[in-house]
Amino acid sequence: MITTKRPGRWTKRLGLFTVSVLVISSLTFTNRAYVIENIVSLLLDREIIIGDIVDIETGNLFSATLRDVYMDHSDARFQAEAVFIEINIKQWLASDEINLNQLLISNAELHIKDIEEQDQEEDAETRSDLIPKEFAFLNIKLSYSDEDQDWLAQVASCTGKGQSNSSIADLTCSGELNGTPFNIRGNYGLPDIEQTTEPLDISVDWDDFSLTAKGKLNSPVDLAGARLEITLNSAHPGPFLRLLGIHELREGAIDINARIENKGAGEPYEFHIDGSVAGLKVRVDGNTQDIQTLDPIEANFLVSGPSLYEAGALFNELRLTAEPFVATGEFSYRGTHLDIPALNLQLDRGTLEITATAPALPDTEGLQLAIKANQFKPNFLKPLVEICELTAEPMDIDAEITLTDNGQRVLIETHSSSLQLKAQGTINESPGD
Repeated sequence: MITTKRPGRWTKRLGLFTVSVLVISSLTFTNRAYVIENIVSLLLDREIIIGDIVDIETGNLFSATLRDVYMDHSDARFQAEAVFIEINIKQWLASDEINLNQLLISNAELHIKDIEEQDQEEDAETRSDLIPKEFAFLNIKLSYSDEDQDWLAQVASCTGKGQSNSSIADLTCSGELNGTPFNIRGNYGLPDIEQTTEPLDISVDWDDFSLTAKGKLNSPVDLAGARLEITLNSAHPGPFLRLLGIHELREGAIDINARIENKGAGEPYEFHIDGSVAGLKVRVDGNTQDIQTLDPIEANFLVSGPSLYEAGALFNELRLTAEPFVATGEFSYRGTHLDIPALNLQLDRGTLEITATAPALPDTEGLQLAIKANQFKPNFLKPLVEICELTAEPMDIDAEITLTDNGQRVLIETHSSSLQLKAQGTINESPGD
């Protein structure tokens, strides 16, 4: 369902859509093809090419059967052998919403590319909710790839159909993900005129991995008005973690409980995550204004486990030592600015307190890092420096590091029973140094 809440790009699209539908019955079949291409392009905010229009029906219910539909965009490529779409024109003319009655797609491929960040204001305005009252996807190939992830899903069948005399629809999907069968079962609430929060109850099974999502939501696109309880369970989470781009974590069960809540459009999303991942205990509490981009976000966290190396694998930082640890802290991220006011790391070889500010990510220029260590054994850092021999003598350390366009400004003081050292200067002051 598409809802227009203020004048903007969607309002203009809907106006053009209205004119297109009202005049389409008077056009020749060839001209209808051109209009249909524009209608679908307006709905999806993507340029669509249609090879052939098999059939068009106009009236209270507008429908079109399309063949050889193709779209190539910066963030996705889509092609389908056959598409059927049915829209309730009468209901739409009486409101500001497009009611999509049916959407049927067969023998199709969708490849999602590595999506770069887009202008958030434009993205928010073009974002829409398009929920068919009935849909069927048959023999659909879905794939995604970026520098960390690469997966392929073959959807044999995925259908959603409303129950008789009810606003609840049944959902049934089956297929293969990376060569392993999956099944999705459950039900969801169809959009209604009152815009009430709709129920959701689905379960996903993929090999020994299971996911459940229960609760209510207004929009599956941005989770506005959502109150969801989510569980993830697997005895062998390796395949699932590799889907997320995490490749080095040891084998071990995953058991996660998550909660997402939003009171309505414009309100922050509050989230809570608690559980374990391959022996690592994880807890995160926070809030964000945009659940899709997580920008901006504020959160506090706890991660503990038998190996800091494997915790680093969660963030693709694999040069940390295999040492038991407890890490607690908080962070905030807005636009390109990352702020970590507190990160406390407890180890058998001492404790570290870290604060950091990065004003222009992914550019590291301007990064400010402060480290305070208590009874810390420097040989803990051996995986990071590799070629240096580091002492195992406990020492206290105060260090400040600032990255500039001329290099790294460093101030460091160390104190131990046998050594006191204070040093400051700039490393790599000019290229090649």
